[in-house]
Amino acid sequence: MSHDADIVGTLRELAAGDEAVFEELTTSVAETAGQRVAELREAVGAGDAAAVAAVAHTLRGLALQVKALELATVCAELERLGKAGDLAPTRALLDRLQEEAATLRRILGRDASAVAAGSRPTLIADDDDEMRALLRDAVDADGHEVIEAGNGLEALWAIKHKRPSLVLLDLAMPRLGGLEVLQFIRDFDPSIAVIVISARVTEEISARLGAFGVPALGKPVDLARLHTLLARAGRTAGARRATVGAARADPRAGAARGGRRDHPEDRGADAPEARVPGRCRGERA
Repeated sequence: MSHDADIVGTLRELAAGDEAVFEELTTSVAETAGQRVAELREAVGAGDAAAVAAVAHTLRGLALQVKALELATVCAELERLGKAGDLAPTRALLDRLQEEAATLRRILGRDASAVAAGSRPTLIADDDDEMRALLRDAVDADGHEVIEAGNGLEALWAIKHKRPSLVLLDLAMPRLGGLEVLQFIRDFDPSIAVIVISARVTEEISARLGAFGVPALGKPVDLARLHTLLARAGRTAGARRATVGAARADPRAGAARGGRRDHPEDRGADAPEARVPGRCRGERA
């Protein structure tokens, strides 16, 4: 499903900025899609072509509404076959339909296994192979599962499909910069913790990171400092998710913080640092 950002964006537009409404919409769409797929399987099994056409038509309308275009395409074909009374090819289409509906549920965050706190990995996003190796060793030592991205677009894919609990983020990456990735993270899932690791943290960038409540390390990396931040990210992950959940249940909670969705422990003494001496392999940003 290639239009996952469009799907989430469409639902956010329908919610008109209300996080509680957005949560209700995502739940409703995901549950409805699952129900309609089950109904289609039942109708095909019963040989009820009229029911296949009717349910496929309903599901196609939902898919088009949220811009799940691949799902809509499969539904259109099922509807056509149902109207023609030709159910022989529908069984293969049902498998594809099941895959597209499952993808939709994952995009909307309804796959519980993908967001379970204990199973969410740490993403290292940096275009420098040696730097990723250094950070991987440090993260492995702290007992975290690690996934990697070598550019900004790979980072977006990993964030959307792997749902990391923590991102170690370089700023100067090809294809998409770190600040753009950070903005996406805050819009997509504010519960994801971020630590910026870059040699190019200017005063202007420091101010922008501070607005996000994101700590930063310079390059070369102070590994002791990194381990401290990793430990803090682990301790505050649950509190961050609880804060986001409370804001969705009561939008006034976010307003009380002036619209900020970051966690207070990420600010203060851990504000961005332009450069921290220490051991490092690789000087690139």
